[in-house]
Amino acid sequence: MPNLNAIQVKNIKFRYDLRLDHHVLSDVSFVVEKGKWVSIIGENGSGKSTLARLLVGLLPPESGSIFINNQLVDEQSKGQIRKKLGIVFQNPDNQFIGTTVEDDVAFGLENQQLSYEEMHNRVAEALKVVDMYEHRAKDPSQLSGGQKQRVAIAGVLALQPEIMIFDESFVMLDPLSRRELLESLQLIQAQYDLTIISITHDRNEAALADKVIVLEQGKLISEGAPANIFAEEKKLTPPFAEALRRRLATAGVSIPNHYMSEEELVDWLCK
Repeated sequence: MPNLNAIQVKNIKFRYDLRLDHHVLSDVSFVVEKGKWVSIIGENGSGKSTLARLLVGLLPPESGSIFINNQLVDEQSKGQIRKKLGIVFQNPDNQFIGTTVEDDVAFGLENQQLSYEEMHNRVAEALKVVDMYEHRAKDPSQLSGGQKQRVAIAGVLALQPEIMIFDESFVMLDPLSRRELLESLQLIQAQYDLTIISITHDRNEAALADKVIVLEQGKLISEGAPANIFAEEKKLTPPFAEALRRRLATAGVSIPNHYMSEEELVDWLCK
C-alpha cells in the first residue's frame, strides 16, 4: 500500500545559536496525511514559525529529518521540493515583486513555461478566490494590509502547489474576510486534494482543521482532532463555539457535556 503521508517529521532538533544549549525545537515528530488540513498552535516562542521554515528548507535541522512526499529534504533536494510547496508569511510586504497586482501573482509562474492563456487563467482564478480580481491593475503599494495579504495568498494559489503552508497568514484580515477566505480555501483543498499546514493563534481557524498539533517551548505536547485537543487540553483557549458552550453550562443551561463545533452548537441552539 503506498505511503499517503505528504509530510513526515522525524525527531527534529533545531537551535539558532549552536553555542547555546537552548533548542527552539526538541525531538519534534509528526506526520501529515495527503489532502488533510493541519493547524499548528502554541504560544509565542513555541517554535511554530521556525518549524515552517524547516519544512520548506529555509533552515536546516540540527538533527532529525523531514520528508516531503517521501523525499528527504536536504541541500540537494530542496530546490525540487519547493516546487511542490507554497508558503505565505505573516508580512505580505516581504513577498511583493510586481508593479501591479496581477503582475505580482504571475511572477512565480513565469519560469514554468506556461502558455500566456494558461498563466492568465491561473492568475484570474487565484485573484477571484481571494476576492482581489477587481484590484488586479492596482499598484500593490496602494493596497491595505489585508488586501496585500490576499494578493500574497493568490500568488501561491496560482502556482497550484501540492502543499500550502500559512504562517499566521490571516492575522491582518478582518473576521468576516478571514472567514470567507478560509471557506474558499476549504473548497480548493477538497477540489485539488491539497495539503494545508496552518500555523495560527486563531482557535476558530484551528477548529476547522482535520488535526491540531500543539507546541510548547519547542516540544510537541499534543496532537489530534480539534474536538479531542480542545476537550482534553483545558489550558488551551477554546474556539468561540466551545467557549460559549462552557459558559452556558456554567450558567446552568442544560447543554451537552462535550466539545461542540460551531455547526453543532448552532444546530443545538436552533432546536
